[in-house]
Parts: sequence; C-alpha cells; structure tokens
Amino acid sequence: MIAGVVFDFDGTIIDSKTAGVPIFLQVAEEFGYPLSPKDASRVARLWGTHWRTLLSDLLPDVDPTIFLARWRILEKQQHGRFPSHPGAKAAIEIIRRTGRFVVLHTNRGRELLPERLKEANIPQTLFDIIVTCDDGPEPKPHPDSLRFVLRSLNERYGIDAPGTICVVSDTCQDAVMSFTCGCLFTGVLTGTATREDFVQLHKPITVVNS
Repeated sequence: MIAGVVFDFDGTIIDSKTAGVPIFLQVAEEFGYPLSPKDASRVARLWGTHWRTLLSDLLPDVDPTIFLARWRILEKQQHGRFPSHPGAKAAIEIIRRTGRFVVLHTNRGRELLPERLKEANIPQTLFDIIVTCDDGPEPKPHPDSLRFVLRSLNERYGIDAPGTICVVSDTCQDAVMSFTCGCLFTGVLTGTATREDFVQLHKPITVVNS
C-alpha cells in the first residue's frame, strides 16, 4: 500500500523547460560561451538537474554562483511563463483526499520556489513536506537527497518503509534514485524522458502521460 507520494517539480508539476532553456542559453552567451544546437539539446535533456551539475558538464569554466545569480534575475522577469502541467494540481488534490502524504522534492532553492508555485496556482499547503536543494545534504538525483525526504517522513509521520513511497518524476535520473532507495516510481511524459527511456531502465515503472 502506498503511504506517500513524492513529486518532482520542474518538468513534472510545472513546465519550466519552455522558458528556462532559452534563459540558460542567453546567460551562457552573455558569459562568452554561446552553445551549439547540440549543446542546447543537452541542456533540454538535462533540465531539472541541479545547477552545479549542469554547469560542470556543459560550462565547467563558469562560476555557477555568478551564473545562477544572473539566471535568477532573468527568470524573475518571465511572469506567466512557468505554468503547471494540465492535471498536475488535480492529481495532487486527489492523492491528498485518499489520505496519503504528499511531498514536494525539488532542486529549486527556497528563494524562488514560492513565486513559481503561486504562478502555477499550486498552493504550498497541498504538500505535507517541501524539500528543496537548500535543505538536504545533496541535490537530486543523489540518493542521499531522497533519503533525507524519507527520514523526514519517518520523523514527522512515522513512515519507515521506503517501499510504501512512490516518487513521481519526468526524469530517468530520478527513477534510478528512487530504486536505489527502495522506493516505487511513476514516470510522467511531461518533461525530458520518453516512454522508451523509462522502458530501457528495465525496472517496474508505471508510465503516464501527465
């Protein structure tokens, strides 16, 4: 029996890739690193990965703190361009009505998260626990990030069986993280991964369109 559901944010609950990838490319160009179409596709595929990981892979010579500061300035100007995916809010509400705990687990920091949630019309009160990259020991998809979530569920609500927790995300990296920690996983086709990507993991994954 599923006791709780852990939702990814970017790409799963909201569409941040449509507006976010062009911002990333703009900042890279401002820093003197115009990215090729191939690299731009890599940014899109890795969207949702923690900033430091993404930058170390694509722009290792750029100071991630300075890059992120500029990115945040531009993102704040993009009002109305980070909508929720259709059905996301309704799905969370349905899960809550079944009595299951709902967690938001995101690589976003706490500074901009409230604004993005408000813009997407997703009340923070829909989540029993919110864990950002500012809270845990490691960012997603490091397993220790999810282990921090599991410890929080145990400490607050007495849930001590990872096999009763289902992670919902649009990335294969989160799927691997979930299985490493002994959790269930549902893949959504709203972000970076395709159905074939999930199938190729050869794991018991439920895949839904949204």
